[in-house]
Amino acid sequence: MKRLNNRGLTLIELIVIIVVMGLAIPALIANLATITWRSTQSQAIGNSLSYARSLLEEIKVKDFSDPDDPDNTTLGVNADDIYPNYNDVDDYNGYNDTPASGFNRRVSVDYVNLSSGNWSDSAAPTDFKKVNVTVSSSAGFSGNITLEYVASAYKFF
Repeated sequence: MKRLNNRGLTLIELIVIIVVMGLAIPALIANLATITWRSTQSQAIGNSLSYARSLLEEIKVKDFSDPDDPDNTTLGVNADDIYPNYNDVDDYNGYNDTPASGFNRRVSVDYVNLSSGNWSDSAAPTDFKKVNVTVSSSAGFSGNITLEYVASAYKFF
């Protein structure tokens, strides 16, 4: 007598497959949600960093002191300076803008001294100004990115 070779699945095999899939799918969906959240957060951090870098690069090309009044040691915008025509680093002190929805940039400028290899704030004018550009985000990343730059009165060319 010839034996028939049935290649189908039995009912028990189908039930086992359904149970295994029932256990695997929720875990995969939970991981997918986490991956999506992290991707959104990474994109927001990248955007924050890009906005901070662009403003810091804009500041870095400015003069250390006001070319129209080099003896002025007051930090902040002079009466005749209007953004985007700031002409020195400290004009950006207190600057605040919104480069895109959900992002806010702000700048602080302070005089600093170098002492024992560390920068420290100085109440009196010095030959160095520390510029902090901080970007805060509410778009996928609820935190701050801060870039720091020290400008010098010394010319290297």
